Amino acid sequence: MPTALKDGEGSKQKQKLKNTILITAAMALLLIVASLFLGNKFELIIMALIVIGLLFYLYRSQNKFLKQHEEQQLKLHSMASAVEERNRELKRLIMIDPLTEVMNRRGFERVLQAETNRAKRNNTQNFALLIDCDDFKGVNEKYGHSVGDIVLQELSSRLQKAVRPSDHVARIGGDEFMILVTDADQSTTLQVAERVRLAVAETPINLADGVTKITTSTGVTALSDNLMSIEEILAAANSGLKISKRSGKNSVSFSKPDGQVNEMAEVLEKLRSGAGLRAVYQPIAQLSNQHVIAYEIQPRGLVGVFEQPEAFYKLAREHNLRTAVDLRCLKLCLSMMNKLPDAGDCHVKVFSSTLLDIPVDGLEEIFKVTDRKLCLAISDQEFLADPLCLKSHIDKLKELGVSIAIDQVGSGFSSLESLFLLQPQYLRLDKNLTKKCESGEQHQLFLKNLVKLAAQISAKTIAEGIESPDHLRIMAGCGIDYGQGLFWGMPVAFGDK
Repeated sequence: MPTALKDGEGSKQKQKLKNTILITAAMALLLIVASLFLGNKFELIIMALIVIGLLFYLYRSQNKFLKQHEEQQLKLHSMASAVEERNRELKRLIMIDPLTEVMNRRGFERVLQAETNRAKRNNTQNFALLIDCDDFKGVNEKYGHSVGDIVLQELSSRLQKAVRPSDHVARIGGDEFMILVTDADQSTTLQVAERVRLAVAETPINLADGVTKITTSTGVTALSDNLMSIEEILAAANSGLKISKRSGKNSVSFSKPDGQVNEMAEVLEKLRSGAGLRAVYQPIAQLSNQHVIAYEIQPRGLVGVFEQPEAFYKLAREHNLRTAVDLRCLKLCLSMMNKLPDAGDCHVKVFSSTLLDIPVDGLEEIFKVTDRKLCLAISDQEFLADPLCLKSHIDKLKELGVSIAIDQVGSGFSSLESLFLLQPQYLRLDKNLTKKCESGEQHQLFLKNLVKLAAQISAKTIAEGIESPDHLRIMAGCGIDYGQGLFWGMPVAFGDK
């Protein structure tokens, strides 16, 4: 946008114009004097006077124009400054929780990414405090939500005053806050956590209807390079928070496996930490000649009830751990890419909610794992209601050279909007659709239409669940490009032949 004339540039231009006109006027006067002494014609004198008049008019007009121009430039400069200030304020508001004026989840994600990178460079340790307001539901029920908001504002103010200048406070949701303690050891972190707890608990909060005392329970966890998202940190710190709650609240506890927990809790802890996860791979073949062209790496859980992804993801979801477990599975599968038996492409699945939980700036750190070509299959129906929310993540992945597949196509959850907006390179057809195509021509006709749709967006099709020669024949007859399933063998554990 144009800026105002600087350092008196407008005044210099006006002075230059004035000098030019004065010099020209002086020359015209000399011409008149010369005409009088030399006895030239009267017409020359008239012409000289006309020139002087025109020059004077020109000076007035140009002076007025330059003044108006300078005023407009000053107005434009003022408008540009105001717009720039508004943009800065909007960017700040996007990162700030409007009620408590501490960082929100988005702001915390950015800070977390920056502090994680700094810790890697400096070889330092970061910790996270997950803080939950004890019995906050009772405050809302007794005093109302407006008073509850005042309590949250006072709580956030005390948190900010209690931490060190290098630490970061964020409201994660409801009455839960998170503090990122940077460049610290375990002892320093516990000191910060205790100072925060006492800052909240020691002084009651004055309300219009009386005084109320608020306490907090805190779970503490050390952050590793693998903890890239808020969901992972929440899952890691939650065990410490539960210990604090069971201990009578108003306490601080480090997250660690509890020796007195039940079997289900042990399974969840192993899933969250990755100790109970392993990877297998299954070939993807070209249907026209049955040549293996790629492999899908799949996660597996503990041998037994929770071995298959459907089982352990359901368990994790019931305990609000699905995103954390899925991210752990994603990283595990990516780490195994170089151990595949040949140089074929690699396919890995991820839930859309997990992908959204990774900051766009953090995608490169996760996906710069190998030179082998990678296809990321986005699973789940959650994002399909608004596929635009994934657009920036998809664009970044494509920039990194990662191909995109939409999973579970034909299951009833897919939308045309997501297919055309996200522009995937592959459509992975649901295994149930493969089975249905055995029963009649109607499903096969539907499948052929899907193939035509894929061609319109320049995408290839992969049919899952091919288990027999009949499946292979039907899928190939419908024009499917690639297939995957037990027809080419059971999934293979890495290291097996």
